[in-house]
Amino acid sequence: MNDLHMEQVDGDRAVLRDWRHVHNLIIPTAPLTLDEVRERAEVIETVVLESNPDGLRFAVGHGFVEVERYLLPGDTVPFIDLRLG
Repeated sequence: MNDLHMEQVDGDRAVLRDWRHVHNLIIPTAPLTLDEVRERAEVIETVVLESNPDGLRFAVGHGFVEVERYLLPGDTVPFIDLRLG
């Protein structure tokens, strides 16, 4: 798959809202506020649930590396933080 397109979020409010919406659909157990999205726009990171091996393979296959694996309070499925390496 070579059609991955990455675009830096430049602070445009509509783009930030769209990014937040997608994130919150993919990871509903850890929704982000608009301010949290603004903070994360500096570094290219992603989060994949451990129960999503296809998503993890996709991220790793596109250059992301695992930086942390953790459970949030009350959750049973670990989160995997990845950063573009």
